[in-house]
Amino acid sequence: MLMTYWLLENNEANVIEFKNQMMNVFELTDLGEISYFLGIEFQSTSDGVLLSQKKYASDILKRFNLQQCNSAETPIEARLWLDKDVDEPEVDATEFR
Repeated sequence: MLMTYWLLENNEANVIEFKNQMMNVFELTDLGEISYFLGIEFQSTSDGVLLSQKKYASDILKRFNLQQCNSAETPIEARLWLDKDVDEPEVDATEFR
């Protein structure tokens, strides 16, 4: 089946047509406008869509009881150069996956 693709700007008719074409090919359910998926918040603005992980980060802080910790713009000193410690034994990366 030949499908037509185009840029989905803020044109509702194009969005509906695209959804219908996808539903003809795949088994889909339209759940409406997305607001939260896989830890990412989606917020529509006049300039486009804003993506954020504010709720996800807040949930992590609550989980580990770190809501009152001091915040920092960067987690380490800016422009800090880290070198590999050649004297340390190799770490089995599969142990942490």
